[in-house]
Amino acid sequence: MRFISCDNNENITLIERIYLPDSIKVIDREAFMDCANLVYINIPLGLETIISGAFCGCYNVQFDMLNSHYRVEGRMLINSMKNSLVSYHGNDENNVILPDSLRFIRSEVFHSCDALTKIVLLKNIEEIGELAFAYNKLFKIELPPTLRIIGPRAFIGGELRHLTLPPTVESIGYCAFNLNAELQTINIPPSVNYISPITFADCFKLSRIIVSQGDEDRVKKMMGEEMGKKVCVKNG
Repeated sequence: MRFISCDNNENITLIERIYLPDSIKVIDREAFMDCANLVYINIPLGLETIISGAFCGCYNVQFDMLNSHYRVEGRMLINSMKNSLVSYHGNDENNVILPDSLRFIRSEVFHSCDALTKIVLLKNIEEIGELAFAYNKLFKIELPPTLRIIGPRAFIGGELRHLTLPPTVESIGYCAFNLNAELQTINIPPSVNYISPITFADCFKLSRIIVSQGDEDRVKKMMGEEMGKKVCVKNG
């Protein structure tokens, strides 16, 4: 076997220990999703790729790292270059501090981390992946001045109140902030060249989408007719 996916892992959520053969080359996205009972898995020498989201919901897992492509730091599984966060394993920490070498937070890393209310994103981070902070208790986040891409559903189902996007953000994926029922205001910089009309769907308290002078029409066009009504000029 060279490839592990969620399709060939029926009932795996009940397993506590997994021993992977050296022949495994790829662990697919969500291959071990919600394996809450999993406490041990080896990462064999021959493994080449772990797709982000592979261990989503594995809050108690300990890795036996026999591989040079990945490393474990605390409760984080990162690549050997230390610039990509692949997975986070813990559901009892409310404040997480990330390594300052990180550039990418991959898909589903903090998905459903119920205890998470605060996180420090350091200045090198460029991309937040799909579902990276989905369905947790995060109510405040300061996004770094290097961030360029916010993936689809990145913060869906959260508890954010107010949000200011840094002037480097270029793209905001569909439903990125959907179902943040407490979100009231958001600042969108001129650097944003793509934003989905349903990015803020079901943000029932959202009253103002704040933009720079002269940027109203452009943002309204991207946001669509309904959300466009909430666009207003900064300090206006």
